[in-house]
Amino acid sequence: MSIIDNLLALQNHDAIIRSLQQQINDIPVRIDQEKHLETRAHEELVRVTDQFASIQTLLAELEARYEETTSTIDSLTDDLNYADANRKASIEETLGYKKRDLITIESNLAHAKENLALVEQARANSQKKYADATASVKAYIEGINKKTEEVQAKLDKAEEERKALLEVFQNPMEKRYLAYYERFSKRRWPVLAHISSNSVCEGCHMALPQAKQQAVRKAEGIVTCDYCGRVVY
Repeated sequence: MSIIDNLLALQNHDAIIRSLQQQINDIPVRIDQEKHLETRAHEELVRVTDQFASIQTLLAELEARYEETTSTIDSLTDDLNYADANRKASIEETLGYKKRDLITIESNLAHAKENLALVEQARANSQKKYADATASVKAYIEGINKKTEEVQAKLDKAEEERKALLEVFQNPMEKRYLAYYERFSKRRWPVLAHISSNSVCEGCHMALPQAKQQAVRKAEGIVTCDYCGRVVY
């Protein structure tokens, strides 16, 4: 096999390694995406729970005002029965205010109770949604951990197999080409690029000078693109 064939074999194998590495690198991102759904469900549950607590507090305040107002009305009504003519007018006026207040409180109480029932149902829905999201994330992580083990095993095997591919680079010239490949692969990928029928480097899509085209046809060692530095063949 020629040096180009050996480098191509290495590049094809490295493409597999890169794909496996990318799968492993993507796993934390995918887990974060799943956890984000759980976080959103939890935030919604917290929001609805806070809303439920606020309505409960309001309801307790209204009930206390209701008790206080009805007690005041009862007391004023008793006073009215024993009041003289001078005081009756004042008591009746105050009694009228309190009765109007009571009507408003009763209306607010009814409205608060309706809202509480609605929010209680929304809270139950949010609790279920959060529980479902938590279970889904747990199942997803268990599955992705198993997948990670499988991918890691494939990656370990591929990296071991790569060592065998490196053994074909024996003489100093081949080792120099290998070193160039290793350096270049850290900056750009792929390292080797085919020349199209119109003498264009398929790595950067630039036309090669005539001298480079001839060198590639003659297969004189390795030839690099003047524009992107890739090994062309």
